[in-house]
Amino acid sequence: MVRTNNLRLRDENEVPKEPGYCVKNGFMSDNKYDSQEMADAGLYFPSLPDVTFSITSNKNAYGDYPPAEYEAKVRGELSLLARIQRAKDQQGKNYPPRTLLREGKRDVQHWHGEESLIRRTDGVHDFEWTLVGTPRDIAYPAVLEASMYTKVAHNMVGAAEAASLTDEEAIALWDKLLSGLKFRVKVPGAPPGSYYIDPDKPAQQ
Repeated sequence: MVRTNNLRLRDENEVPKEPGYCVKNGFMSDNKYDSQEMADAGLYFPSLPDVTFSITSNKNAYGDYPPAEYEAKVRGELSLLARIQRAKDQQGKNYPPRTLLREGKRDVQHWHGEESLIRRTDGVHDFEWTLVGTPRDIAYPAVLEASMYTKVAHNMVGAAEAASLTDEEAIALWDKLLSGLKFRVKVPGAPPGSYYIDPDKPAQQ
């Protein structure tokens, strides 16, 4: 009943200034952040039809692990760079050839993540950034990932005839998009600069 009372209509172009969840044509206000939250979003660029950029977030992933066990046994296994190295070790000479454009630690706002930017032999730019956060922490969601591909057609990576971006252009676009990855509104534990709207500031109302 509480959730129903907090639900209201929302114009499709409205960006609410208060905490909560956007649904189709609606908005549910909620500042407790105690529910399971999973979100997927993607961007389509009319001027770059072969480029896709997507984000995945899951606040409560791996929340069934006790905190000590998660830190000792799970966190390290989820590292993007560690997963890449494991794949290399396991596949050996069968590991797919690629052109490495950039790889390593990468901070985005207050999130200390890792990235891997490669170009496949077929010309596809395959860019990944991953944060291994803390289960149930709204400011540091357990899973926060971003990816970008070029040479996409009909929702299939590699199906386009050619990538519309050079390596340098793809990296520049990637950096620009990641720099804009922030919370819509201020959340508990998030430092200044990591969100677009502070509902506590009257000037932004």
